[in-house]
Amino acid sequence: MQSSTVKYNMLNKWCRPITFALVAAFIVVCAFMPLGRLLQWYSFVRAFECLGRNEQGYLEYRHRMTGIVMVRVPGGVFTMGSSCEEVQEVIEEWLPLEVMFSRLTEPNTKLGSRSPEEWIAGFKEMVAHLEAPHLVTLDEYLIAKYEVSQTIWEKVMESNPSEEKAGGKAVYGVSWEQCRSFCDKSGLRIPTEAQWEYAARAGSKEAFWCGRTLPGFSKDMGLDEFRSRWNSLTGKGLPVTEDPLGPNTFGLYNVYGSFSEFCQDFYDPGFYVRDEAKGRNPICESDTGERCYRGACSWASPLRWRAAARGGTAPMGGALNYTLRPAFYPMFVW
Repeated sequence: MQSSTVKYNMLNKWCRPITFALVAAFIVVCAFMPLGRLLQWYSFVRAFECLGRNEQGYLEYRHRMTGIVMVRVPGGVFTMGSSCEEVQEVIEEWLPLEVMFSRLTEPNTKLGSRSPEEWIAGFKEMVAHLEAPHLVTLDEYLIAKYEVSQTIWEKVMESNPSEEKAGGKAVYGVSWEQCRSFCDKSGLRIPTEAQWEYAARAGSKEAFWCGRTLPGFSKDMGLDEFRSRWNSLTGKGLPVTEDPLGPNTFGLYNVYGSFSEFCQDFYDPGFYVRDEAKGRNPICESDTGERCYRGACSWASPLRWRAAARGGTAPMGGALNYTLRPAFYPMFVW
């Protein structure tokens, strides 16, 4: 009996100071942190479970409602769009493959008969307007490690628009409006164009996160070799957790070659040359009747696989090549 009393007293001796210290720390935090910040922190920890760091060294979280795994992307400054150096790299390494692709897919059209010189002139003209380089600053945010699977989409939306039903594969055939509805119901958001490109580049200043060109491609390869390699990289039929290229430097899968992914911005081809495209957390909010998408689908031209490539489509229309990689922002920061 005496032994039990001694143990209880010792336990009580240590527990009381620890409890008081924790309570005091909580009171101090509440006193110095604005109520809005405290509520933001509470909402975040209720919505997400921290999973630790991924193989690339970035924190990952599981969204409790949907099970979506998200990567915490650090804020930073980057050049959005295509720099002069990137344009030259693409001309040297990628345009020959673009010409080959057009001859493979559209051999009897004007597009398929364009000369390399015509391709270079057209590419430079497009980049100067559509992908004008500009500095952008982003706060940190979460973005999904994988495209939304059909299983998760069905869980939230109670439907599956995908033509080929397979739970572990990416949902597709969705419209921008359907993606917004998914995010409204789940408490997530559609990423901005700037967030998407920053995450897709993962620190790279070249055309692709993996370098000047895609692995296994060479401007000197033949048409049959090109066709074989192209087919091996189009991951549309794979589960969202598999990527022929592997994850990028942030740990994201299938940013190239699976499906095109919607962004929050309205699509404006001339947005990049305006002042509102520069600065902190930019987003195009001028209603043009179209919403942006990024990341080329598997049957798109190779030139559209680049991190800087942009496109737009009607928000209500669903097509086979669109899917969603949701995000979460603004982030709670102490």
